[in-house]
Amino acid sequence: MICLQVEVPFTSFRKPYARNFLETEDVPPISTCYGFLLSFVGEVDRRRHIGARVTTGLIRDPNISKILCKRWRHKNAKESLGNGQNRIVDYQYVLSNGIFAIVLDSSDESKLPTLEERFLEAYNHPERVNRFGTLCLGENRHIVESVKIVQPSEVENMRLFAAYDTGKLCLSVWPDYRTNLRTVWINGDLVSVNTEPDRETMPMIVENT
Repeated sequence: MICLQVEVPFTSFRKPYARNFLETEDVPPISTCYGFLLSFVGEVDRRRHIGARVTTGLIRDPNISKILCKRWRHKNAKESLGNGQNRIVDYQYVLSNGIFAIVLDSSDESKLPTLEERFLEAYNHPERVNRFGTLCLGENRHIVESVKIVQPSEVENMRLFAAYDTGKLCLSVWPDYRTNLRTVWINGDLVSVNTEPDRETMPMIVENT
């Protein structure tokens, strides 16, 4: 099991079904954390590490701000993208100066090398990783500042997502980018920890087939 401290100066995790007012989750969804880990090791097939357990959390609460942003939409086919009716102004919540926690456990993975093994290899020998683009957490403009392996017992005020059916926080585990009908969701809450989390409360990466 690996616990990571991830610093991101500026980011946003859009809430499901948010439309005109783009609200943000306080923590990155499980699917976002999984995508971050795949990007870190240079993996482009998101099905490669199905079975890994990943959870999210907070080490330092971010500041929340509201900004005015411009979005593109398909409203008028006669006008070019981003112009006229194909442009709309919305408000968006953004997070700044947050420190997030991501925990990875590969005990249930069947394929070797596991995501945990690949992450350690990439972390200790970044020159061996074949990857492209910037490392982000959230949108592709939300660039990560630092990634550090930590021990939960050494971090004060860490809160991690623990999955259970009656939890008030609902996060995506596996996104369906086409229709959203096959998106996998999981309920849980953020709980304070000072030791390694119970792996049974960590969401498993699964595809809705």
